[in-house]
Amino acid sequence: MRAAVKSRPGRGIEFRNDVERPTPGTGEVLLRVRSVGICGSDIHIYEGHDIGNLPKLPVPFIPGHEFAGSIESIGDQVDGYKVGDRVCAEITATCGRCYFCRTEQRIFCTAIREIGVDRDGAYAEYVTVPAYDLHKLPEGMTYEQGSLVEPLAAALHPFERLDIGIGDSIAVLGAGPIGLFAIAVAKSLGYGKIMAVGRRSDRLQLARDFGADHAFDIDKEDGVEKVVQTTDGIGADVVLEATGNPKALEQTFRMSRKDGQICLAGATLEQSVISSSLIVGKSLRVMGSFDYTWLTFERCIGLIGSGKVDVNKVVSHRLRLEDVQEAFRLILNKEAIKVLMLPERT
Repeated sequence: MRAAVKSRPGRGIEFRNDVERPTPGTGEVLLRVRSVGICGSDIHIYEGHDIGNLPKLPVPFIPGHEFAGSIESIGDQVDGYKVGDRVCAEITATCGRCYFCRTEQRIFCTAIREIGVDRDGAYAEYVTVPAYDLHKLPEGMTYEQGSLVEPLAAALHPFERLDIGIGDSIAVLGAGPIGLFAIAVAKSLGYGKIMAVGRRSDRLQLARDFGADHAFDIDKEDGVEKVVQTTDGIGADVVLEATGNPKALEQTFRMSRKDGQICLAGATLEQSVISSSLIVGKSLRVMGSFDYTWLTFERCIGLIGSGKVDVNKVVSHRLRLEDVQEAFRLILNKEAIKVLMLPERT
């Protein structure tokens, strides 16, 4: 089959047309991939950086974890699905036996593996997926929209953890896909003042299109000062950090009001140094957000299906698998917002 493969350590991902087509195991299905997105973590994979808890990238492997497709074949012990079903999928393969799996917290499984990270993913014509990861696409939802459920879920999950008050103000740092989706979610949940803090006029305009009341360009103005001014000198009730840039971390804490909430949704392996006085002095409530739950996914499908979040707005390019090098060039040169690769596109 055709696939884009991380073949060796270091920089790069290569297109190949001689990759063996996978076979679904027990409890798995084989999906024909119809659309797959490029995520920020895929940039780290492309550059050869270690990610997550992996000591090193498990090369060779196929990246790609934002995807949707149709079921091509079904392994043993799979119920509730049939060949031809249109689905999207979560990315976690879990043991089902550890404390976290047994307490319905699969994302913290002690033996977790992730599709497109340490097992083959969807930069390919076909990918195998555990059946428990699948979610059926409703009638009328496109495969492209289905492949954007996963990043939308990553943006929604922080809000499931936050203590939300009607009319709360929120500052979102980062105008990439996750930050933009977070703004759309905040709008759908009834937040009051929604403030986007980022770079580049085109992305900040998109933040406004998604529902931001204010958009501050940190290359032209002090983001912390603008957020504080906009909230009558108090600071935001909620600050969501979606850049993964350690340099943005201190700004995140300074934008918050006293007794405010901070949620870190962006991740980096770089070390960050923050004075504890910023947290203690403001009595801040700080949390991280990792992945999502089954219910998060279902809620995102509902948000897209109802039209409350138009995920199509973030898609700037649609390319073939063969064009994987161009796809990453566009992203690394900041010429793209969200690139989708369409394996069937010729």
